[in-house]
Amino acid sequence: MSGRAGMATVSFGAGPTMLPRIVLDQVRADLLDFAGTGLSVLEIPQSHPAVVAVYEQVESDVREMLGVTDEYHVLFLHAGASTHFAMVPLNLLRGRSVSDYVHTGLWSRKAIEQARAYTKVRIVGDAATTGFARVPHLGGLAPGTDSAYLHYTYCDSVRGLEFPAEPCAGETPLVCDATASLFARPVAIERHALVYASAQKNLGATGMTLVIVHRSVLGSPSASVPLALDYTRQAECRSRFTTPPIFAWYLAGRVLAWMRSLGGLGVLADQVLERSKHLYAALDRSDFYHSPVEDGSRSRTSIPFTTSDPALTGTFIDESEAAGMVGLTGHSSVGGLRAGLFTATPDSAVLGLVAFMTDFERRYG
Repeated sequence: MSGRAGMATVSFGAGPTMLPRIVLDQVRADLLDFAGTGLSVLEIPQSHPAVVAVYEQVESDVREMLGVTDEYHVLFLHAGASTHFAMVPLNLLRGRSVSDYVHTGLWSRKAIEQARAYTKVRIVGDAATTGFARVPHLGGLAPGTDSAYLHYTYCDSVRGLEFPAEPCAGETPLVCDATASLFARPVAIERHALVYASAQKNLGATGMTLVIVHRSVLGSPSASVPLALDYTRQAECRSRFTTPPIFAWYLAGRVLAWMRSLGGLGVLADQVLERSKHLYAALDRSDFYHSPVEDGSRSRTSIPFTTSDPALTGTFIDESEAAGMVGLTGHSSVGGLRAGLFTATPDSAVLGLVAFMTDFERRYG
């Protein structure tokens, strides 16, 4: 990739995020001739043996990398995680009228708002009480005995809050929006009834959500659930109730192969964590920059921060873009700045950002 005047350009955006260059090179070739078929990966029929092989390989790789047992279905479904804000209650209420949610930012709020159309929502933990400076204490998130499930967002990519570990839900099904976390850190799948994650953070392109759902919670969806939104029907059809998101599915396979080449999830998670530590260290040693999130609740993939003078935000964004760093604008709901350090972000990008921040502080601090 090349930017202005030949400078390398990197994206710190929250989604779509960066993809590995080796993956982009493979995609470029497959756009013209996929697997020796003479057809583009964008035009090959969904039932072609080469495409079916992709389906099977990607599912196998997900299971191996995340430790997903046969007790779970692995689904690759159209649309993003926001669609599952409705799909979760439609599929998991199973005759109950109450569900428990943890509120840690924009995405959990949207999940709560959508769920209220189908269920009585009970908030069992709310980061708003701390000004979104830290996640609720894990020990205080016990669901009610009448709850259909407990839903939480592992990492809110807007506020930059991330749980240090999974909540304990006891016998209540635990549901996780892991969009900003899955494949960037270890996630204990076996503690969950359902985990879902949009692909565009750590796994590939927009337009697909990975769903990992335990077989025990399927089979009793709401009578009003559309068939395409029925997890049970999608599991029976192996994610192919309609023409699936073939390109996003294929691209996830290319990204997973790249992850394997690095040594798997353990190596990748360590790299993501080290990059975030480097940026947080730069923030913490400066009086010019500020991280709004307390240590222990900080996201390793989405890092919001501000400068001592809010009037400098626009200047920071303009100058960073001129230096080949795009996507550092904070979410519109909170403002400020934000750096997305997802799985494909290279070490050199973080080093370059810290160097730019140091120089910017020298000139404006």
